[in-house]
Amino acid sequence: MDNGNFYKANKTLSNQPMKALFSLNKLFDTIYLDILDKIELFDSLVIPILNYGVEVWWFHSGGEVESLHLNCLKQLLGVNQSTARTAVYGEFARLPMYVMR
Repeated sequence: MDNGNFYKANKTLSNQPMKALFSLNKLFDTIYLDILDKIELFDSLVIPILNYGVEVWWFHSGGEVESLHLNCLKQLLGVNQSTARTAVYGEFARLPMYVMR
């Protein structure tokens, strides 16, 4: 990121929370949790990793990070990956991460 290429840094950052996601999915398969509990765990364990260093790159839309966020929400809902993003955000009453940043 020392050359100002935020796209490359953003792509690298989006790969970091995979370990936490795999652990969460394993937990979700093992015990029953309400969808709100799953979202709370996601927000507590994955979102901080996705927003790491946001003070430096907050103005960048973070396409890779947002894509991972949206895919996780779709997985929690159990819908196809082709489901419209506005429907997914509306179902969870959420906004894209770049708006929250």
